[in-house]
Amino acid sequence: MKLQQKKIGRKSFITIYEREKKKLASGKKATSGRGKSKAKVIEDYWKLTGRSGNKYSPEMDCDAERISNAQPEMVAFKFFKAAMKSDFIGVDGSKNTQKEYDTIFGSGSWKALLSTSTLMPDKDMANTVDIFWKLPGQKFNVEAKQIEELAPEKRTALLVDVLTKIANKVYEAISNKPSRIALAREMAARFIQDLVHPALQVDIAELAKTQMECYYLSKPFAGKQTKKARYICPICNSPFEEGSKASSDLIDKPESHTNRGISHGQFGYITVCNTCKYERILRQLLLGKRASELIVIFPRMNIGPGTGELLVRKAQSLYDKSYIVMVGDTEDPDKRLWLAFTSVIASQVLDQDLYKLESDQLVNMLTYRSGKETRQSNERKLKKALMDAYDNDLESVNEEWGTDFPSWGEATTAVYSNKVVDPIAKEIRSEIYKLYPQMRLVCQTPHMILFPISYPIKLEKDSETNAALRRTFIALILGLTMDASVAIVHDSDQIDFQGGEGVAFVPPISAVRDLIGANWIPLSDAERWLKFIGISSILANAGQYSERSGLFEVMISPTAGHVLRRIEQKRASENSSLNFRDIAHLRVLEDALRNNR
Repeated sequence: MKLQQKKIGRKSFITIYEREKKKLASGKKATSGRGKSKAKVIEDYWKLTGRSGNKYSPEMDCDAERISNAQPEMVAFKFFKAAMKSDFIGVDGSKNTQKEYDTIFGSGSWKALLSTSTLMPDKDMANTVDIFWKLPGQKFNVEAKQIEELAPEKRTALLVDVLTKIANKVYEAISNKPSRIALAREMAARFIQDLVHPALQVDIAELAKTQMECYYLSKPFAGKQTKKARYICPICNSPFEEGSKASSDLIDKPESHTNRGISHGQFGYITVCNTCKYERILRQLLLGKRASELIVIFPRMNIGPGTGELLVRKAQSLYDKSYIVMVGDTEDPDKRLWLAFTSVIASQVLDQDLYKLESDQLVNMLTYRSGKETRQSNERKLKKALMDAYDNDLESVNEEWGTDFPSWGEATTAVYSNKVVDPIAKEIRSEIYKLYPQMRLVCQTPHMILFPISYPIKLEKDSETNAALRRTFIALILGLTMDASVAIVHDSDQIDFQGGEGVAFVPPISAVRDLIGANWIPLSDAERWLKFIGISSILANAGQYSERSGLFEVMISPTAGHVLRRIEQKRASENSSLNFRDIAHLRVLEDALRNNR
């Protein structure tokens, strides 16, 4: 919140402008390294209003003060524009909005508001704020010749009141008003259908015939949305007639969900059933972006409310510890939580008693520290970003931060170590090190706990088989440490809830399920498969197996001797030899291969 206030407060624009002016007076470069200078913003504003003038002149000083004071009103206009989208209020609502808005702000003012996009002070000032400020005070029963003469806080309050009245009037005229209650009811109605279990008995042959029919009828409507269309949801395979557009900001690569693009041309979205749409919207709201995968946790045995409450506490504790690492609220932003590094995690987990691990211990085992080259590169980027942001003016930095750093190196080290409280410095640190929550916690009831994550649990060149094994490995760790059943799935995956669920869900990849021989790994086999996958991942790295399928290749090796020979050959080419750790790992693999026969 402090950072937002710094960005849109009434003093932020003028503060940076005055810093630029001060630098120019001292013979330094005045432009800012983060976007165009404030003087350039004012020049662009002058062009929009048919004016001109000199940089850092008294006239420019005056407009810098005006634009700075107008920042909260710019945000109010932006919010109003977003709230009055035709998607919410319909075509008739949009016409009513234009009529009401133009009545108050003048003909053409609604069109001017729509011409603005992201927060751009020059366009916002010319196309919204100036129009409002020039209105006579008597129009709103206030004592001022023009609105601009009012005190800033009173002026902003008046604007919010005017826009609120317009919005209320428009929304009152809508027959089916959009509301959170209506949306919640619609979502509940959709979701409850998926929660009814066991489902009604159906004739599988008849169901397949119906789906084939719908698929055939839906082919001409791929990438289109019309009232007469027939659809089959490409995510859940359910036939439907009324659905919603799912563009690339809702699901990954719409064209990857259907093979109809080849015969019916390219398209930027597909139509999905509303159940799938609502589910993905909820995940996006939680993460702030599209969820790549979903970790689902639920009690393996429902033995009284105490068991559920204990699981909730474990999940909350795990998330709290993970959050600290993800957002970099530590002295070491190079320490990262990344669930795809199976070999690194395995080297830390396999010797532990998972049943006794505390949340902070588990999080430490799921994290890694960037390599030396990456750390050095990040530090250089951080230093450069700080110098660009403050125009290489260390004196201004010390003044703003309340510090006395003698060099940029020491200033950078302090920011790196999270010892500088300045919000802009923290923001730069977060940008360079990508410090943001990559996972969220949904823990409304103890019956099912969700962790939507923003990245897939797979390495860059992994095959789907390798990736499925990595997800199974993480599911086993979480299932054993939390004494629960865990499933890690893609958006399009279905979880097999047929009773008798074990510790970890095996992703629906045929090669992996054939290898494991089950859809769920039971508690009796959980530690064996944890060691098997973990050791195989470590040995795949040691033997320099294929980046695409190396993990799976090791697990289907005829004997541990084959893996031994591979590692020996690779080490010989590097003029090195086996070590005692390799031998220990190969012995574990030998036992795992023997038990899996």
